[in-house]
Amino acid sequence: SIEKAKSILSQNGGSVITVMDDRHLSWTMDENGVASPLYKARVNRQLLPSNFRESGAVIGSVFKTIRETRTRINQPVHLVEITSTEGLDIDDYKDWLIAEYYMNTRKIILRADAGKKMGMGHVYRALTIAGELVQYQVKIATKISGDSLGMEFFSQYPYPVSGFEDDNDFVEYCRAEKPDVIFLDQLSTEKGYVKALKETGAKIVTFEDLGDGALEADLVVNDLYKIPHLPEEKQMYGVANVFLPSTFRYLGAKEGFNATVDNILVLFGGSDPSGLTERSLKALGEIGFKGDVTVVRGLGRKDEILELEKYGLRGEVLHNVRDMPKVMRRADMALSSAGRTVSELMYVGVPTMCICQNERELTHSHASQVYGVHNIGLGSLVDDETIRKNIAFLIDNADFRRNMWVRASDAMRGHSNADVIKRILAHICIRH
Repeated sequence: SIEKAKSILSQNGGSVITVMDDRHLSWTMDENGVASPLYKARVNRQLLPSNFRESGAVIGSVFKTIRETRTRINQPVHLVEITSTEGLDIDDYKDWLIAEYYMNTRKIILRADAGKKMGMGHVYRALTIAGELVQYQVKIATKISGDSLGMEFFSQYPYPVSGFEDDNDFVEYCRAEKPDVIFLDQLSTEKGYVKALKETGAKIVTFEDLGDGALEADLVVNDLYKIPHLPEEKQMYGVANVFLPSTFRYLGAKEGFNATVDNILVLFGGSDPSGLTERSLKALGEIGFKGDVTVVRGLGRKDEILELEKYGLRGEVLHNVRDMPKVMRRADMALSSAGRTVSELMYVGVPTMCICQNERELTHSHASQVYGVHNIGLGSLVDDETIRKNIAFLIDNADFRRNMWVRASDAMRGHSNADVIKRILAHICIRH
């Protein structure tokens, strides 16, 4: 801000003053004690005209002019607006404590992308992480080119969001922002890209990163699988490191196990690029399932119409669900791809059958019998009969599903997002 004030003064002369916007519904009182408003219309504070208060941080003028006028305030006067944090005035110990708090507050940028092909899991995780970092200065960044859905998604939430055409634009943004930590949720990153981000002075944490950039990162977090070519000390892996949306913590798991399957939940991600939703519904129709079916579709399929009646099924089709735990708790069984949704279903206590969207999902360690998940493999290699037989098997075998429920519940018992954040920040030596 001092450099900005110097630049304005050198170009325009006069004086320059740092100020803070201090608009409020203000009043004054005359010598007779009669009060009168200092505003024309009584509106919300944000709708009042700007009312700048001097911060006392910078008052700048030119020596020659000061000698002539005997004052630092000379026309034309230029205002440099600063934040209330930067303009904090230390007069007593309370102010000192506030200043100390701000000095210890880290600046964190969360970069997460989404799209019809990439899916929506990355932006949902970024949103959850942001909720766990409320004591820090958090900003969100997302790609806006191509089939990107990140900006549309984040616009629903109260976080500052910036959009970028490509990684080079994002690097320039980080150079200007100078964050303490950058979280990258973009899947595979390139070495030069991560190296450029590290040169800003930030610690770099990436998620599910199988690219060369992972070798440059300070930490790679992967709740889905261990990365073989990455040193053990540079990664946190396993289902214990999953981030669950905060609503799951509030609602918690289902109580008990239902021996009958009366409601089946079908959810294959925000975009379902392999069309596994339709194949699963077809299988349910062919086995004559008589219960309720709930289908969840994300932003990537919001414009497509899906009619359960076409498959001889009853139930409902939901789009871009905001309260997923409530929807999951109604289900006795779920059909899902092998992404992060599986961890959520495990936490709630819903026996789940997985069909993988792509080869990458085949490596996801949490989608396995070890954790009570029935994974039948890659969707493009599994025929319709296999899908049909496995669904029928799970519906008809309560003991098998009960065993799935026990294993999943045991794996997720005691899970805490706050603990995951603590481990991440401790690993990169950030005091939390």
